[in-house]
Amino acid sequence: VTALVRLLPVAALTVRTEPGATVKVDGGSPALAGADGIATLSSIDPGRHEVTILKQYFTNVSQTVELKGRESASIEVKLNWAVGFLTASTDVPDAQIQVSGGPPQTGSITHMAVPIGQATIVATAPLRRAVSQTVAIEPGKDATVSLSLPIDQAALSALANQVHASFQSRLYPTVLQQASRYLQTGGHDKDVFAEVALSYLETSNYSAFQDFAKRALSAGATLRFDVVHHHSSFGGATLHRAELQVSTETLGYKPLDRCNLPEFQTPMKEVRLGKRDLALSVP
Repeated sequence: VTALVRLLPVAALTVRTEPGATVKVDGGSPALAGADGIATLSSIDPGRHEVTILKQYFTNVSQTVELKGRESASIEVKLNWAVGFLTASTDVPDAQIQVSGGPPQTGSITHMAVPIGQATIVATAPLRRAVSQTVAIEPGKDATVSLSLPIDQAALSALANQVHASFQSRLYPTVLQQASRYLQTGGHDKDVFAEVALSYLETSNYSAFQDFAKRALSAGATLRFDVVHHHSSFGGATLHRAELQVSTETLGYKPLDRCNLPEFQTPMKEVRLGKRDLALSVP
């Protein structure tokens, strides 16, 4: 049987093409081109055959060959790029990047296969204005795009107003969450600084309160503390709500209910700290 098989008029085919390409004859079992770009197929019947070469990112090529019995034929097939490649980044780490209306990707795009021609890159991020750019994608080549997203001042102001509203509603964890994005984007509303500081105080994060209180005061804000004023009179002692106002320049007091102490402001340079135990011992 071995001797008879050797007498059969079969042929062999060597294909020179792109390294890693897949080669098929008449849709049969594939052969893979090696690092040298050569694929060899043997035991092919004589006659006309269709050879198909495929590789990712390249255009498929089909070619007809005529093989004779016991012939070792060789052909060379050049593949053309079907795509180019794109690398895109922005100055905002969590920006969303879309290429020609495709699915968005977060952060950046590296060596993405893109159809040849014009590609439109759109980048968006919270509190930033959307930016788009059109680039030419050439076969097999890399295109690199770096986009800068300017701050949307209207959106930033709207977020500051949301922080103010949350603070007025005493939603202190919400204040801290909203202000985090505001501050990361470069917001510098002094009242937001103050509200963040007081929200940390209300949530018992005293070290963060001290840090933001300093930032707020340095920015020119006034810290307003809700306090309870205790005073005594001939009719007995009374308690009522008041507001203590602290800035770098002044210390102020404002009664919120009926009080025998009028509202006042005094220069901070004239303020002296007393002893706590003495203050608590006053009848």
